[in-house]
Amino acid sequence: MKFNHSAGGRRFGRAARSVAITALVLVGVLLLNVLFTVFASRGLWFIDLTTYSRYKTQYNANGDKVKVKEDYELYTLTPGAVSLLDNTIAELNASRQNKGEEDVKVELIFCDDPDNLMSNKSRRLIYMTALCLQKEFPDTIEVKTINVRRDPSQLQKYKTTSYTTIYPTSVIVASGSEYRHLRINSFYMEDTTTGELWAYSGERRFLATIFEVTKAASPKCVLLSNHGESGYSDTFISLLEDAGYEVLRDFDLENQELPTDCRLVVCVDPVEDFKGYNDIVLGNATVSEIEKLDKFLDNENSMMVFFNADTPHLPTFEEYLEKWGISVIRATDEAGDVQNALVKDTSTSLTADGQTLVGSYAIAGGGSSITSDMQSMAYPPKVVFRNATAFKLSPVYDRTFVAENTEEGTPAFSYGAYYANSVYRQAFDVFTAGENAIAYIGEEALTAGEYPYMLMTIASETITSAGDRNGYTTVSHDSYVVACASSEFLCDELLASNSYGNADMLAGTLRALGKDSMAAIIDQYLKPFVEEDVKADLITDSQKKSYTTLLAILPALVLFGSGIVVMTKRKHS
Repeated sequence: MKFNHSAGGRRFGRAARSVAITALVLVGVLLLNVLFTVFASRGLWFIDLTTYSRYKTQYNANGDKVKVKEDYELYTLTPGAVSLLDNTIAELNASRQNKGEEDVKVELIFCDDPDNLMSNKSRRLIYMTALCLQKEFPDTIEVKTINVRRDPSQLQKYKTTSYTTIYPTSVIVASGSEYRHLRINSFYMEDTTTGELWAYSGERRFLATIFEVTKAASPKCVLLSNHGESGYSDTFISLLEDAGYEVLRDFDLENQELPTDCRLVVCVDPVEDFKGYNDIVLGNATVSEIEKLDKFLDNENSMMVFFNADTPHLPTFEEYLEKWGISVIRATDEAGDVQNALVKDTSTSLTADGQTLVGSYAIAGGGSSITSDMQSMAYPPKVVFRNATAFKLSPVYDRTFVAENTEEGTPAFSYGAYYANSVYRQAFDVFTAGENAIAYIGEEALTAGEYPYMLMTIASETITSAGDRNGYTTVSHDSYVVACASSEFLCDELLASNSYGNADMLAGTLRALGKDSMAAIIDQYLKPFVEEDVKADLITDSQKKSYTTLLAILPALVLFGSGIVVMTKRKHS
């Protein structure tokens, strides 16, 4: 008997070849998809659909107001930002090459995995900006992702103090030994009235921080000297320099102009008053130092003031500090002499006379954010205030109370608030004296106030401009004044000691004040999300759904149609 296997064999062979071809096609598609994904990720092959157009009011050559259309995209770099960074890097490298040094290198470090960064809208925008910077400047900028939970040791060297906590949401900008920590909110502009984020300023933030860490434009700090100031120890100056400041000593505020790149003014132990407007009227001065300070602080800058129990009465300067919510507790004796208070607390003092106070941390409010790393320790370090006077809230401020929030775990607290002429100021406690502290004027004890005596306070000023600054309708400018009731807080004995937290406290404060130091002088590369005069060209949600559905169905339709054609040809062949 003979069996004919030819027909079945041919059918089996065709089926095997079909399966093999199908498998090869599927593998090829998968490989092509993987390769395309890799190259697309590395080369940032994407089309930015977040395209906006807005009209800015500008002046032409004739001085007439004209409206100019400006286009921008959220996920691509602004040409002005690229040009500024390109010129700065070129200048830095030329300077380094002349000194025989290597070209500048910058690391943008994200403390989480790329998948997590891309899955969050706010973090994705920041991450994409960093990748665009890396693509634009591949020889200078490198983007790294290090999961802080999985590999915390790799980020250990980027801790500002031994108490610093690095979170998965942190962004670190580093160059050599210099680095800065950035928070997500620092990449966005916030509406001070509603608390909503209204614009993205990631390019501005990255550029400002890159300039800081590369020393492209180190902010200056001036140490005032023309009021008999003292207490500028080498340890204190080293801390200022470590925080990224170029320190200018022996500065005469009355006869010298503050440099345009000065971001911090420091006054320690003044014994002579500042010149004010009345001094000009009386012929005692030709310029007002108070006016200089006022203009300086109106331009997103900061000031630190250190008094003590022996600081004489400075009427003009203290009147100005009261505008910032800081009032020195003083009393007039029978002879008419004004004396300031000396705070004592034998229950917390490190010395028997009760004059070496251990400050109490503010546990909520704006002042507590400066010490949050220190307070997160099991045993927060002692911060010492010696020979301290006492501050109280200025009478022109209103005491505002915030109730306890059990959901967020924040206790009740209070702060001072002041608002007038589009200027909003707040004053927060950073450290206070203990509950048993007593303020003395000479030998006479003052009656305890309703609130604990302030040993360190930070006041912030927010000026909201409504107009044409860089073409945007609402821009906020933040300035800060820090006042400490003990100038001996800065002495070498306390700053150089590993037993106390004075140095870490000061370093954290300087970092907090300096985080906006360079951003203040960089153009506002803002990209608004929603504005009245913004015309959005981006595709709508319904269009996105339509495109997604079409792209999902189209390949299936093509394959189905191809199958019908093949079957038809086979049937009739």
